[in-house]
Amino acid sequence: MKLIVLIVLGILMLGMMLFELSRLKANKKKEKWTMFGLYGIAFGLVFMQTYFPDTYGPTQLISDLFSPVTKLLK
Repeated sequence: MKLIVLIVLGILMLGMMLFELSRLKANKKKEKWTMFGLYGIAFGLVFMQTYFPDTYGPTQLISDLFSPVTKLLK
């Protein structure tokens, strides 16, 4: 079941990536690499949350990273 979820989400992400790629101009290589990198990170997070649900999500990770700063500002 988890594999089916990953396959469906992968197909959806690929469709979104191809849609956005068609809107980018041919000479914008940095933007394309950035887009592929962000989609890769997003798919990695989807994989981690699907197979290891006890790991931190992106919101919890950001919260833990910035908690010392919020304590310092209070």
